[in-house]
Amino acid sequence: MLALLALVCGLVPAASLRAPAAGVRGVAVSTPLAGAASRAAAAARFAPNAAHARRAARVLMAEKYSQKTRLAEEVASPFAKARSFAWPALFAAASIATYFAGTSLLAESAGLRPAAGDTAVNLGIDLASMAGTGYLWRNENAAREARLARLSQGAIIAALRAQVP
Repeated sequence: MLALLALVCGLVPAASLRAPAAGVRGVAVSTPLAGAASRAAAAARFAPNAAHARRAARVLMAEKYSQKTRLAEEVASPFAKARSFAWPALFAAASIATYFAGTSLLAESAGLRPAAGDTAVNLGIDLASMAGTGYLWRNENAAREARLARLSQGAIIAALRAQVP
């Protein structure tokens, strides 16, 4: 850590912090000539097995849309990112309010707290706001998926070549 701080401050030249050139297993070699050899050796030592290949395939399949398509979707709906932040935040806020209203009603029904007249009404309002926010959040996600699918399909059609007889 001290060596990193000294390097960042410029007190120690970077060349003096390099690892030994060869013979030390597991240490990266930082000389330009040995770079390709060390990468090849590391690739041979850490070759992916079948489980790693399956995991990488799942990650690649999870990416359904290209970055171009996602950027075009953001241009088509510029405030969708703000809404995709707001809906979960509002849902969390409604969930917290529901928790406190529920525990308050439970404490009142157990006789641990003096009864207030509007506790059940507050719990109902909190549950309704949680349900409404969840519904709007789900609709926003479905609309985003539909926009992405439409733009992706349009990109596929636009990539087709016309054949003139």
